[in-house]
Amino acid sequence: MRDHLSAFQDLSDHQFFEHPFTLADAQLFGGLREGYQSWDAPIDNQGTSLRVDPDTGVMAIIGSTPSLFVADIGRSADFYAEILRFNLAFAHGDPLFYGQVERDGFKLARRAVDDYILTAQKTRRREEELWALAFIVSGLKDLYQELVDAGAPMFQVLRTEPRGQQSFIVEDPDGNLLSFIEDPLVRDHSTAPLMIH
Repeated sequence: MRDHLSAFQDLSDHQFFEHPFTLADAQLFGGLREGYQSWDAPIDNQGTSLRVDPDTGVMAIIGSTPSLFVADIGRSADFYAEILRFNLAFAHGDPLFYGQVERDGFKLARRAVDDYILTAQKTRRREEELWALAFIVSGLKDLYQELVDAGAPMFQVLRTEPRGQQSFIVEDPDGNLLSFIEDPLVRDHSTAPLMIH
């Protein structure tokens, strides 16, 4: 609270606990701690997913965290870390039932579900080639080689699509099909990070 509320910054421990603490203080503290300038004025700060467009004053969603169904959060985390080079953000539960991984600022959630859900999902995805999600990336050929070298199981090898885009598809241990696509608008920017749109 001392880091976020100016009224509390210079108080000793004793003074801190004697100082009045109002509902307004609690609301302001919660907002500031989450990256807002005030309780009622959200800003785009440190990954905050809501912002106000300065021209229109309208709130806009600027990100999302897709979630995949998996059988085992630990096994899934190992695959995403060792093969796809994601970092472990966190894992939750005892036993584990939810976790997130991230790469280049992009977060991906995984949730443990029963086998019958995974079996139905895996069969349908393989038969109909349904993606679980698509990554829009820059430097696709380099990423493809990186993942091939790491032993990523390719459901579809690198190819050129009818509209000129290039893509490949990786299948994770739970049958989730992850499509990686190079957007023609960023094709020449090979140093850009993995991104999703």
